[in-house]
Amino acid sequence: MSYNPTQEDIALLYQSSRSIYARLEILNKSMKMVGTLEGVMISDRYIFDASANSRKTASISLYVSDSSFLIGNDRKIWFDKYIRLNIGIYSLISHEVVWYRIGTFIYTDARYSYDAATRQLDIELCDRMAEFDGTRNGVISGYQTKIYVDSPIRDAMVSTVTQLGGVDNFRITIDGTVPYDLEFNTGVTVNEIIAKLRDLNVGYETFFDDDVFICQRYPDTTADPVVLDDAITHDLVISENLSTSFTGVYNVVEVWGKCLDADTYTENVSYSGNVYSFTNTAISELSHGDDIGFKAPSDNLAGANLKINSFTAYPICDDSGSPISVGKIKAGKSYVVRYKRLGGTSYFYLLGEYQIVAVAKLVSKEPTEAEKEQDLQNNPTTNIFYVVEPDSPFGADLIGEIRNVLSGGEYDDIYSEDLAVQRAKYELWLSSDMKEEISLVMVDIPWLDVNQKIEYTPMSTGKLGVYMVRQKDSSTTEGTMNLSCVTFNPTYPWLDETQSQV
Repeated sequence: MSYNPTQEDIALLYQSSRSIYARLEILNKSMKMVGTLEGVMISDRYIFDASANSRKTASISLYVSDSSFLIGNDRKIWFDKYIRLNIGIYSLISHEVVWYRIGTFIYTDARYSYDAATRQLDIELCDRMAEFDGTRNGVISGYQTKIYVDSPIRDAMVSTVTQLGGVDNFRITIDGTVPYDLEFNTGVTVNEIIAKLRDLNVGYETFFDDDVFICQRYPDTTADPVVLDDAITHDLVISENLSTSFTGVYNVVEVWGKCLDADTYTENVSYSGNVYSFTNTAISELSHGDDIGFKAPSDNLAGANLKINSFTAYPICDDSGSPISVGKIKAGKSYVVRYKRLGGTSYFYLLGEYQIVAVAKLVSKEPTEAEKEQDLQNNPTTNIFYVVEPDSPFGADLIGEIRNVLSGGEYDDIYSEDLAVQRAKYELWLSSDMKEEISLVMVDIPWLDVNQKIEYTPMSTGKLGVYMVRQKDSSTTEGTMNLSCVTFNPTYPWLDETQSQV
């Protein structure tokens, strides 16, 4: 949840003593508040993890005073209830409790103990993704679930979330269409279907923000503000651990996708006036979804077209639907295009060579033409992209090539060179930028969330840096939190599309 801290919020971080309170708002299935549970906090722990399936989990213990805290179907703690958890800190300045929303959760475990001295309620909580992944719900029974080719991905995800997941509050921003029929057998979870749809495009994340299901592009946060500047962070840090992983670091990623199977293939092809032309008697008409193979006689100019038999010449386009760039098609190579007809618009979508392959390479500076030519000799494809990061310590031109070859399994579903390039750049980001980590033990900040930026000057380096929070493990009662952060790099190409190609 995005939160804009005030001066009072900042002042609370420096308060010499803390009185901590918890307010648990009880919600029904319609997310309407039907009661509250208030008590003095004995202990608490919250884990926010940007990489976890359930982004938020919590464990709390309260001192309680009445029987409404008992567990049962007529009580406040039961399967049909949700908890909206708020943490309060008493302000010595305003003499009021300042409340912070932690999130909306479901119960995964609850224990109540009572004796003359103890009235303690222990609750384990998880965000609503538990209703999608089988933890508390989400397993689909009955007939096979099928999502058909060319269905808008967003529409399919909306239907999955609302009809199969029973969630009406969502924000889904994902484009594209389903490239082939997706079939799911009985016993699949809602989350597995969502993940399959999400991963058709590279770099998207799904999670619950409070009670809202979110599907969005992974935030690059370039335009987002720094929520903690160094002047504040420095005084709140108790200890630090700056680390760079030497395992799992790769600066060259090679992705092998699908081996394409065209409906027809032609080698007798001409190229004139920026139009590839050929005759193939096996093609009597062009139908949406036809995959057609041909051998290119020449490199293409920008915005090339393809003409088959006496049919109209249509543009050859990339994954975004834009005309292909110059040199995308190479002389002597065999390619597969897919005919697409959307409304009144027709074009050929360039899937790529018969074997889909892409290489992404991390470098500290733009390679020379001679270096690019050498890479063409040393790689299995001409589909090579360079990621230029001057500040990265992992550039192949600095430490030598460390290559990761990805194939089989989920990679076999990559059906175009454009998608293979996106995946290679994404995997390169995971195995380079995401390996520069810093761990901080700090004074607890209730309103700080994951995927937010903070500034900090590590004591070990003395160099000001900007970091993205990836995990927060905190306790309001103990007054501390452990942050796991990665170095923020605003120039990464799969985020801002800054890139170069051979």
